Amino acid sequence: MSGENPKYNTSDVAKEFATKILSGFAVPLQTFKDFAGSFYPEMSVVKDTSQEPLVGEFKKRLPIPNDYPPLLSATSVEYNEQGLPVPRVIKREKPGIRQLTGLKFQANKNPAEKELDRLQFLPNEVFRRTKIPELDAALKQVLAPKIAIGLSAIVESPGYQSLNEQTKVVLIKRALTKFKKEASDAVKNNKDLAPYLLKYEIEKMGKDQRRLIDSYLGKDFVNNLLKTYIKK
Repeated sequence: MSGENPKYNTSDVAKEFATKILSGFAVPLQTFKDFAGSFYPEMSVVKDTSQEPLVGEFKKRLPIPNDYPPLLSATSVEYNEQGLPVPRVIKREKPGIRQLTGLKFQANKNPAEKELDRLQFLPNEVFRRTKIPELDAALKQVLAPKIAIGLSAIVESPGYQSLNEQTKVVLIKRALTKFKKEASDAVKNNKDLAPYLLKYEIEKMGKDQRRLIDSYLGKDFVNNLLKTYIKK
């Protein structure tokens, strides 16, 4: 709120705080939406609201259609009409029963996901979000099949099973590093994603770097530049 960090706008921070409070009043709507999801599967799809973090927390609970993209898994796949593996769309499993019983249901996990859980890998160790939906989706298009199919094959192999626990952790970390680099390289070579890559590089700048740019080009130059090339 102090305005010291040029990456944050004071009014946006205030709006985000207010939205989080207001989203609490939408909890009953989420209950209705969960029951409706038992009959209308599209309403059980979890949406990626990172493009509008200020209002997304509220709007995603409303039992009406919205334009937010579905949230995709970075570790699990489903197969499209061409029989190709694509990231699985994350859904609230059995939402009606969940509201009635309080029990939380999960989709069946593949061998890689089970092993990552068993070895207590944190979500950020597997996939670190950019908070830019277009980039996250593109990265997962490459990463999810590599983990769901490639890493699953590794952890099920007799050679892997014969290793001690610490060696298994090291092997998986190396595999994840390789997979993430391949996903990153694929995204960087996609010219259509260039504006989003620019946005990501700007948003991860340190405070001093951003102040330096603002001092030469003006405080609103970078934001206006991004708005020009990224149409909402």
